[in-house]
Amino acid sequence: MAKEITDLCAQINYRAVCELASSLDSGKICSIEHLSEFAWSGALTGCANYHARIRFDDKSATWLLRVPRIMGFAVGFPVHLAEYLIHSEFATLKFLETVGVPVPRAFSISITTQGTYRGIGICFLLKEELTEGPWGVEAVLVGMDGN
Repeated sequence: MAKEITDLCAQINYRAVCELASSLDSGKICSIEHLSEFAWSGALTGCANYHARIRFDDKSATWLLRVPRIMGFAVGFPVHLAEYLIHSEFATLKFLETVGVPVPRAFSISITTQGTYRGIGICFLLKEELTEGPWGVEAVLVGMDGN
């Protein structure tokens, strides 16, 4: 997995990521935390996506750069499927924002086969990082105990 992540990261123009994030957040300066920079690094990489954390210098919000791990699957993860999933997640988050569902805010996407790579070099989704931790079914089950 280390080589795959290293190869994936080599495709990303992190300067362009920060320029885009800054332009979307009132010009605030930001920096990127790469996978190797934190002790619990596995928390930001799943079987389908790699994440890099975007921190703004004013310590306001923290965002995630979500990148599909196209090379991470033994059988190959089709690029068109990865792009479809990124586009679908972006559209879903934007819709849920409009109806008041508490979801991370989605800021931007890139679908490279459509030429919207924004100089970053890969398919991605920029979204807000939730700080509350993972949401699980346990909360729902606890709420159902009285029924």
